[in-house]
Amino acid sequence: MKNRSIFYVIVIISLILFTGCDDVVDGVSSIFEGFITLMVVLLKIFGILAIISLVLWFIGRIAGDRD
Repeated sequence: MKNRSIFYVIVIISLILFTGCDDVVDGVSSIFEGFITLMVVLLKIFGILAIISLVLWFIGRIAGDRD
């Protein structure tokens, strides 16, 4: 957990440093849009996997209760 918070601080500081130039801001915003798109796709994939695993766990519980 500590490593993750350090990573977030580094990302925020680097974004603050990068926002000095307009050209870099355009680059950062396009990278940020790509990152957000990637995160949405990953969230959809992980959401589908979580639903499948939850359904399988529930089926396992029902099958276990019948025994």
